[in-house]
Amino acid sequence: MNMFTSHKIIENKDGDILILYLNPMLEEFAKQAGADIEPKTKETIKKSAEEYIKSKLADNKIRIAKVMMGPVLITTLTFGAPIIESMPGGPNTVQAAQIKDRASKIYINGKEHTFSRPAVIIGGTTYVPIREIAEALGGEVWWNGESSTVGINKDNKKIAFVVGANIARVNGNAISMKPSYIDNGRTMVPLRFVSEALGMSVSWNGKTKEISISQPKPGSTTPTPQTNTTTYDSYTIQSGDNMWDLSIRFGIPMYELLQANNMTENSPLSVGQKISVPVHHIPVKSTVSEKHGEHLDWWTEAQYVFSIGKTATVVDFQTGRSFQIKRTIGANHADCEPLTANDAKVIKEVWGGAYSWKERAVIVHVDGRKIAASMSSMPHDIQYISGNNFDGHFDLHFKNSTRHSDGKVSPAHQTQIQIAAGVS
Repeated sequence: MNMFTSHKIIENKDGDILILYLNPMLEEFAKQAGADIEPKTKETIKKSAEEYIKSKLADNKIRIAKVMMGPVLITTLTFGAPIIESMPGGPNTVQAAQIKDRASKIYINGKEHTFSRPAVIIGGTTYVPIREIAEALGGEVWWNGESSTVGINKDNKKIAFVVGANIARVNGNAISMKPSYIDNGRTMVPLRFVSEALGMSVSWNGKTKEISISQPKPGSTTPTPQTNTTTYDSYTIQSGDNMWDLSIRFGIPMYELLQANNMTENSPLSVGQKISVPVHHIPVKSTVSEKHGEHLDWWTEAQYVFSIGKTATVVDFQTGRSFQIKRTIGANHADCEPLTANDAKVIKEVWGGAYSWKERAVIVHVDGRKIAASMSSMPHDIQYISGNNFDGHFDLHFKNSTRHSDGKVSPAHQTQIQIAAGVS
């Protein structure tokens, strides 16, 4: 059973303050609410808090954690140094472990360019040091240490993002991006995203692992992240890979990954084989108000932002109550499950004390974005998460998503989605 069910962060220039909420089902801690915590109990909580921070909050500099049981403060934890600084290898251990390949050569306007830290490929995305790529393309880099924000200015192009975030600002427009990270003091950024945002064209040679960055030819147009665009990365098949697992890893439907490589479900894979991986760039859309969510189309946008395997926080539009979920499967719409038994309990309470097929307007918070959706709470069919007291999964619909049973749009769900988006 997870010790903590949720958290929130209060930003502070001297180190972020983390609020951790204990699982109310852990009776041994509930009994000590408001009382002095025994040293052994406090040490157990502190170790669990450190693990929680390392696994879920590697981009935050936590110095203080306040542990709550509902509205009651259980204990306050202090750390001598931010947890991410005390992790072996720094805050990028997880991402570094995903490095599968390296680009052999990078050409900028026809000339080979050498970086002080070799370009690496993580999950199909090529990363390079931000200052070196920016300056090589004629840009200037700036840094705000208090907010961990980095930016690039070049002529009339302005890029800014928080290190580790999934969203960047390009000339003021919010654009989705693969998260940057820090490796031994250097900020590593997605090469394609930065290059294209600065108006360059990027091409990849999967056979030679060479990348070419150049000014677009006169009359041609460079893909910009201000509209929905799809680019393609190369991936080298490893031992044990299969297309289903790869589709989940890269956040795209399996049929799309197969189609991109002219393959079927029965096509064989071999170690060392190169495949193309579609990468969808979905810009952030404006919302009617702070309370409402983006009105994203399921087929071209929402299914890529909230892909299989991702977790999200859902806020019921009417009551404001929230709970955490995970998308475990689903093609016509998102099939999801509550993360914990407490999340399942909240869901039942929101639906009036009993699970139901009744549709409700909700806002899905994922990767810093808010998406308008509609949810029913009735558990049914396949279940992946154990111990959450929820026998199956529930349905989560987005704009233009359809039912599994007949492939048709549900008018009732679409009405609730429009309420959540503020467009009804």
